[in-house]
Amino acid sequence: MPRNLTISISDELASRMDTMPEINWSEVCRQAISRYIEEVRKGTASASTGEKVELMVEDAKDRDVARGIARIDQPTMEKLQVSAGVVIEISGKRRTSAIAWPAYSEDQNRGVIRIDGFIRKSAGISINERVIVRRAEVKDALGVVLAPVDMRLNVDDDFTNFVKNRLMERSFCEGDTTLVMMLGHPVQFIVTQTRPRGIVRMTYETKLQILNEPAPAAPSLVQVELTSVDELEEIGVEVEVLEKGYDILNKKIGLKMAISVRFGNSVHTSLFDTHLEESTRLSDLLDAYRRKAVDQLENVKTDIRISCEQAGFPINLNLADIGKVIAEKIT
Repeated sequence: MPRNLTISISDELASRMDTMPEINWSEVCRQAISRYIEEVRKGTASASTGEKVELMVEDAKDRDVARGIARIDQPTMEKLQVSAGVVIEISGKRRTSAIAWPAYSEDQNRGVIRIDGFIRKSAGISINERVIVRRAEVKDALGVVLAPVDMRLNVDDDFTNFVKNRLMERSFCEGDTTLVMMLGHPVQFIVTQTRPRGIVRMTYETKLQILNEPAPAAPSLVQVELTSVDELEEIGVEVEVLEKGYDILNKKIGLKMAISVRFGNSVHTSLFDTHLEESTRLSDLLDAYRRKAVDQLENVKTDIRISCEQAGFPINLNLADIGKVIAEKIT
């Protein structure tokens, strides 16, 4: 039975706990299944299993450093519908990626993700912070540009091919930090550009360019620069349900939700809690929050347009500030 279908049935039972002795179990299941199928047809529910999880960040063990992997437990893999070797997206203050790998036995059912310092830096988060993880939409890279960190390099074809072979099948986003061992010495690189944008994978067909000197310092991980009013359309907002649980005392469904503000690869995610009344459909509640968030984002964009007309371009925006404004307005 699909996990989402199981949740739908569980919610139906939870909402009727006060009349549990009178429940016709087969009828409850039949109604829940019918409603679930109807929502799938209408596009208000997903026919797949869970799409995202929130996990606590812990440090990678020494053997996993600089391998570009994230260790997650079996229940998380099942919820995300991934297996070992599949690329996952990790969203902290910005978005990055890693290759899913099985958790160590002591980490099973703990709700943690083990990632090294390079992945944490790329995601803009630290140990003991929480990230949102989902299966990544990854494309083969047509081109990748790397710049060294704190050093100058003599770059030729042999050097470029060596680095490319070391990073083969690894995944990247613009702004990521990665490391390559050369003759026993670590060399760090920043991914300054990918083609196409988004999460990409290094392949034999990828054209790799390595700059011979460090790139200029990047802006704050949640701060972005707007160079034209047209770029306002690239700012998007997403509202998602991360977890559901039953509030027995108040006989309500408790929800943990997330508001994510994105611009290109940069993302800031704010978490908040709410509840679902027994008479309200989850899909209706989620749609209502999404509409409110989009409306508030349009208000923010209008304010930015006015500021741009007065100040000109470029103008710096902080996604955390935008997310805070939206969260305060809709929660």
